[in-house]
Amino acid sequence: MRGAERISVGGYGAAVSDEGSGAWIGREAVRRALWAFDRRQPASRLTAAILAQVGEPPAAQAWATAARPADYATLAPLVFAAAQHGDLYATDLLREAADHLRRILARLADAGAREICLMGGLAEALRPWLKTAPIEIVAPRGAALDGALRLARGLALTQ
Repeated sequence: MRGAERISVGGYGAAVSDEGSGAWIGREAVRRALWAFDRRQPASRLTAAILAQVGEPPAAQAWATAARPADYATLAPLVFAAAQHGDLYATDLLREAADHLRRILARLADAGAREICLMGGLAEALRPWLKTAPIEIVAPRGAALDGALRLARGLALTQ
């Protein structure tokens, strides 16, 4: 929020947005694992770990049909672990996630934001993948509730 102007970037729901989130990383990992199962790409440490978790088709299809964003997000640690072992699919996914985040940060910087705090369970894990960021990334200055109260106070003062 800048003054009375609210700026929103993304956040249109896990089905069409949420790029770079744990759910997005997990969904993309499942997609790549199924590609490996089909032999459209070679198998890897990551694809084997994902298939071990969700099963091979048709079990993977059933899992994906019932899965919520939080279920996909539980697979993100497998991606980070595989990346630590040099898995190319995992490192590509994390680079892509960081690139999505970098674009969001660039838009916020263009809108006048001077600094930003990353939130969520993957914030610290993704930070090393953001070697360069178009805006300063700072540590949280409180809990989520503190931020909500600050926004509410700011809105109350503008009314």
